[in-house]
Amino acid sequence: RASLAELSDIHDPAQLLRQLFGTLHAQLDATAGCLVTADGSAVVEVLGKADPAVLGAPLHVPAGSEPVLIPAGSVGAALGGAATVLAVPLRHRDGRAGVALLGADGFDEGALRVAAALSTQGMSAYVNALLFSRVQELATTDELTSQHNRRHFYAIANTLVEVASRGD
Repeated sequence: RASLAELSDIHDPAQLLRQLFGTLHAQLDATAGCLVTADGSAVVEVLGKADPAVLGAPLHVPAGSEPVLIPAGSVGAALGGAATVLAVPLRHRDGRAGVALLGADGFDEGALRVAAALSTQGMSAYVNALLFSRVQELATTDELTSQHNRRHFYAIANTLVEVASRGD
């Protein structure tokens, strides 16, 4: 519950995905993990024993909407030689935001249920973060010209004045 409450306080979608990935990794006792883009074109973050050399590299991700155990193969090698790989699709109502690939010596049915529950709740928070980002954008951008408005100017100016007054 604490992990999910923490996720709902994050308003940056990218940061929320990374936090959800870390939560899945920790709650499922994974030894390694890779956060992969929705289409598998790039690994964006690694945890645990995962090989950091795979960052930015493409990695095969299964299609589907539910967490599933997949053959270790080359993915297992990227996950530090993990014997079992759990693929957790990070889906929301408009599509897929990414896939968490988690490696361990073994995952049971309980791990699949926990992964499904965490990803569902986490992706609800993700949608909220997307909406928050959109509201922030609309609040600081003129809809007709797509230029920043007075609110954006004042926010930037206040930050610069604070920095100048501290002498940074």
